[in-house]
Amino acid sequence: PGDKLSLKTLPFFLYGIFSPNDTNLVVGREKKGKTSFVIAWISAWFYGQSAFCGFDIIGDCPPIIIIGPDMTEQQWGAFLQMYHLADEEGEVLPNGPIKMLLHMGHSFSLDQNGLDLIDQIGELHPGAVFVLDSYSRMTEGLGLREETADFAGPLIQAQAILQRHGCTGVWLHHSAANKDTGKASSRGSTALPAAADQIIFLEYPSANEDDSRTSLRTKGRTEPVKALLEKTKPDGVWICHGTGEELEE
Repeated sequence: PGDKLSLKTLPFFLYGIFSPNDTNLVVGREKKGKTSFVIAWISAWFYGQSAFCGFDIIGDCPPIIIIGPDMTEQQWGAFLQMYHLADEEGEVLPNGPIKMLLHMGHSFSLDQNGLDLIDQIGELHPGAVFVLDSYSRMTEGLGLREETADFAGPLIQAQAILQRHGCTGVWLHHSAANKDTGKASSRGSTALPAAADQIIFLEYPSANEDDSRTSLRTKGRTEPVKALLEKTKPDGVWICHGTGEELEE
């Protein structure tokens, strides 16, 4: 009694999509552009763009920590080079936003050692954005079954650590899909999406899986947003075909 609780509401990092100091869960089918979307947004943020895919970018880009055991060193190198976060030789920009990158070769797991490492990194880089790709890969050696509530346990533990350091989690997770509609849903137990503050779905706009476009929708504590996006080839630039009311029309 008598203690004051903070009533300050933090603005979005990417308006309506990524929420600071929260757990953001990016859910989508394999090869639907989850990693590309996140890295392209970070690049736009770092290079001072005012918006990404039609959504306002708010504030300065903080330190970025990538824990990405889902992809090899070469795959991460290609992504970072494509979005100008690494140079032509593959060197991560010395003055860039990425302060640490763990790839498949580091065999990261969300066991006690992994949680301790997140704690150490958070202490070194308070306020950082952690990109964790993917949740299934980081938990596959822990003996957890996706259909049980225990599957969310490591995320909830990491969530508490990130909160303590004022850090933001952007977790990537593979989805199941409704073949009739193309709509994505988080694979496994409902405990995982329940633990997230903001869920970003990247899915097929319809049941046609040959459609190159990507439908974005969010589910969280604020008004949901929708957009129809497309990643151009081969340069990987994301464009927006419409949002909100435009999309409904």
